[in-house]
Amino acid sequence: MSLLQPPGSPYYPPRARWRTPFSALGCRIRLSLGRWGIRQPTARRIFNVCMQFVVPGLAFYFTGHRRIAKCTFAVWMLAITVFVVWLGTLAANFAFLLMVSAHGASVSQLVAPVTRQIPFSRRLILGAMSFFALAVAIYEPVLRWCFANVALPLRTSTGVIIVNPKADCSRLSQGELAAYRIESTSSPGLTVRGGYGIGAVLALPGDNVKFEPDKLTINGIAKTRLVSMPVSGELVVPEKSWLIWPEFDIPTFGHVSGEAVAQQMLKIAVVDQRRLVGRPYNRWFGRKQITHEQVR
Repeated sequence: MSLLQPPGSPYYPPRARWRTPFSALGCRIRLSLGRWGIRQPTARRIFNVCMQFVVPGLAFYFTGHRRIAKCTFAVWMLAITVFVVWLGTLAANFAFLLMVSAHGASVSQLVAPVTRQIPFSRRLILGAMSFFALAVAIYEPVLRWCFANVALPLRTSTGVIIVNPKADCSRLSQGELAAYRIESTSSPGLTVRGGYGIGAVLALPGDNVKFEPDKLTINGIAKTRLVSMPVSGELVVPEKSWLIWPEFDIPTFGHVSGEAVAQQMLKIAVVDQRRLVGRPYNRWFGRKQITHEQVR
């Protein structure tokens, strides 16, 4: 008898392949799902599972932990209330984390029959992955939609101002606040990072603006000169554009003249309709907002 057996010999079973651990995990999941009773799920059962995934605390309710379900849902409702009312503040950030955590605990209860056989360390990793999956796959898209259609929080030196992205910006008047988009630009020694700005409308389309060392003149009426404005020059605000002076400093590198900074600020200050984002709400859940003053 030869000492070297052929690959198909019954005395030497084939070696484990690279996919063997994944196959074993798949078998374990199928067995767990079978014990859970969803081997042949009905439409009603699929609907219940989807609702348990979407509604925080519902998974606890269906597994008999009704008190925990009520507490989880109450915490989630409190967190979302704080998040909406104090949108853009530090309290809202903590409320967002609490909201996702409560939802993640409910999802963990939903998949508990499957993960019960998994070691504790792996369950911790799975819980962290569930948290980030909820934040990225569900909450972040919802936040993006809300910021684009319902409310956009902008932080200023006077506090957070909530902007209405769907407000009509075609009828702005002097002194009224408006939010606008700042595009990233760079030139020798100057860098402007993209983002959002908010400020009072200084001049309307067609207005004549004249810069002087000690004042700003709009249609012959003297106004207070703001920081980093040019010391000389004149312009007519283009059609469908507004003059909104930025309220920030431009970082410089090397030797850059003040006039170069002023010209860069002027380019940002002439805001066309394409860059307008919205107008502040007059009130946000009872809080009166600044709508006709220069933001400082």
